[in-house]
Amino acid sequence: MGTHRYQVVLLGPGALGEDALRQILLERSRLLGLGSGELVILTAETFEQCDRKAPLAAVYIAGNGQAEAGDRIASLLVRDGLPILPMVPTLDPYKTQVPDCLHGVNTRPYPPTDEHRAQVASLVMEELGLQRPHRQIFLSYRRRESRAAAEQIYHALDERSFRVFLDTHSIPSGKIFDPWIHNWIAEAEVLILLGTQTVFSSPWVQLEVTRAEELGVGVLYVIWPGAPTSVETAFFAKHYLQTSDFDGEPSTPGAHLQEKAITEIIAKAETLRARSFAARQARIVGALCRKLDSRGLGFRRTPQRFVDVSRPDGVGRRVYPVVGRPDTVLMEKVHRECHPHGNAACLLYDTRGIHPDHRQHLDWLSGFSPIPVFSIQQADEWIMKD
Repeated sequence: MGTHRYQVVLLGPGALGEDALRQILLERSRLLGLGSGELVILTAETFEQCDRKAPLAAVYIAGNGQAEAGDRIASLLVRDGLPILPMVPTLDPYKTQVPDCLHGVNTRPYPPTDEHRAQVASLVMEELGLQRPHRQIFLSYRRRESRAAAEQIYHALDERSFRVFLDTHSIPSGKIFDPWIHNWIAEAEVLILLGTQTVFSSPWVQLEVTRAEELGVGVLYVIWPGAPTSVETAFFAKHYLQTSDFDGEPSTPGAHLQEKAITEIIAKAETLRARSFAARQARIVGALCRKLDSRGLGFRRTPQRFVDVSRPDGVGRRVYPVVGRPDTVLMEKVHRECHPHGNAACLLYDTRGIHPDHRQHLDWLSGFSPIPVFSIQQADEWIMKD
């Protein structure tokens, strides 16, 4: 039995030829800041190396042929309540493609394409706790130039379990636009910018992109045929569209994208989502560590992404960085991890952009919860408090 930090188990007859999925999983782990060897990919043949104390996620890929050893392992994982994702070429008939133990587990179709592999990689990283389960995207565009394409991308992301901001759908009636837009960007992992001819002539688009950059949210710039690039887009991830990617003339607001173009955009957003998450988390941890260093306090960053702080009196503190807005589910999870060991812990988040009503609620909640939620300044005061 090995000692690993994070583990993925690939099972099922369809897993045998999935070298491409293995490479995407390893690349995703690298984007999330894991070092070489920190993510181990196991198979039915190497499952005896599994570390039962380390986080684990399994993927069962249906296919032709038998995989009796993999089926037995899947049964053991289900029995122990460990996460397993069944993937099948087609949903009908589902039960004939997977072992009995997976008949009650929700699934999704898995054509062997890089887009679907990227989706599987995201689900795996979420199960391992390396990415947020809240998958949030902000769509920035100019209505007069790309209304139909924005609607298409919105619905395609929604079908893939993303929460998506689209100005015509996502702001409650009677609410002031600006604080809600800022809040959505603060909680998003990626901003998809539809780069039409004059998109930067919109003051709203300029504001949205500026705020995304300030908060470290990754920007995917989807560039229309003939649209200009500029110095301000130099650090954006880019996806260039061709005239053939459209049904109709790209310059009209009612032009629709081909399905292939939409899947390519979403696949790039999935990859950027991991990079953006890691960068934002690193910003929060970096700001905390600079604060601790200025106070002369010792600290240790852990592979599990929390920071252990040492005080002169020997009373430690544990800080969990959170991208976006913390929730009570995460508070409970941290409490379960810390309570048996008597560790005093808090959640740390970047308050910039979070709606004032949400910040007020988190401050109120911290007065009751054994796991408080703090800004950088509040966490600094809590760490030093007797």
